[in-house]
Amino acid sequence: MARKPDIIKKVVLKNGATRYRFRLGLGIKPNGKVDQRTFTFDTLKEAQNELSRLRTENSQGTLVMPNRKLTVAEYMTEWLETKRSKKPSTHQGYVDALAIVIEHYGNLPLQSLDSPHLEKVKADMLSGKARKVGTKGKPLANRTVNLMLTLVTMALKVAVKRRLVPYNVGELVDRLPLDHTAAEERGAWQTDDALMFLRHVREDRLYAAWLLALLGLRRGEVLGLRWEDVDFTGDKAKQRKLPPGTPSLRVAQNRVYVRGTVHTGTPKGRGRSRSLPMPEVVITALKEHQRRQEEEKKTAGRDYFQTGLVFVNEIGEGYNPDSHSDRFNVLTKEAPVPRIPLHGARHCAASLLGDMGFPDVVVAAWLGQSQITVTHGYQHAMAERLRSAGDALGEALAI
Repeated sequence: MARKPDIIKKVVLKNGATRYRFRLGLGIKPNGKVDQRTFTFDTLKEAQNELSRLRTENSQGTLVMPNRKLTVAEYMTEWLETKRSKKPSTHQGYVDALAIVIEHYGNLPLQSLDSPHLEKVKADMLSGKARKVGTKGKPLANRTVNLMLTLVTMALKVAVKRRLVPYNVGELVDRLPLDHTAAEERGAWQTDDALMFLRHVREDRLYAAWLLALLGLRRGEVLGLRWEDVDFTGDKAKQRKLPPGTPSLRVAQNRVYVRGTVHTGTPKGRGRSRSLPMPEVVITALKEHQRRQEEEKKTAGRDYFQTGLVFVNEIGEGYNPDSHSDRFNVLTKEAPVPRIPLHGARHCAASLLGDMGFPDVVVAAWLGQSQITVTHGYQHAMAERLRSAGDALGEALAI
């Protein structure tokens, strides 16, 4: 039998230098043809070692071929497109978090991205050098830095599976510790602060909205609330799995503002609606709000927009979420209370319920947090606890 020729060939260049070269088929191209690659080395030993590695990794499905064309920007943009199914606000958060990586190293080949590059981005974020909005030079929060690293790691995990990169460099960079006292340092409200604020805004036409924020609803949940979601009489208690005759509101919509556009979708967390018992203080505030809104409808006449939303301006238009937050900021400046962001008002409800002895599972269910799962057999007991939680919050925030 004739001896099979060696795959590694000795090649003598025109200048007399010696090289060792081989060709190897590594899979099939999208067009159906064999992906033939040529490799050249200075020594026979280097060629033999590389040939052995390529064959082994190719047979194991772990081979990553050199690719200098695919850049960090191209890959990250492609990966972000696969996340379009996320809520608009979530997707935009992904885009914003990865923008700094793309800005720093977008033109770099994806296979050249290494942990020192991410450490540089991390350092620039912590020094404030990378800040694009807010106070120039002010360090970005540890949570923001960690989000960037988490998303890079998520994206590269897919790249490893697609054999675009040999390993995930995002996993090599240490995350930063989170400061769980940050909310307190920003001036988290105690019960007296919340009551002081509610007294200050008692005559504001959006008093009911501020009250719901302090009861734990997210900004988008308040602005997405419809009159059809409000049950003053308790007639819908059974279908909402609440104790008979319990007045309630259903948190079913979330209005968010993303890059100049208001989007309406399902609530955050698990994306499902939740029904909350309404304490008397909320019933009174919403009925007063409804009465004022009916008067505004009559005044506007045909110019009134019939959106069905609870919180609208004087001609029925839904509020821009960012403008709603701006209004809250103005009111907190005027009132003798610590300055907090609107989302911080939601934490007030969590603190109050915790201080009153309600277990975490009840607090999580009230706030609509994604990690809470209530089994069917526990629904009745949870409904009773939610009504107790609502009553307790109502009593605490009654002015």
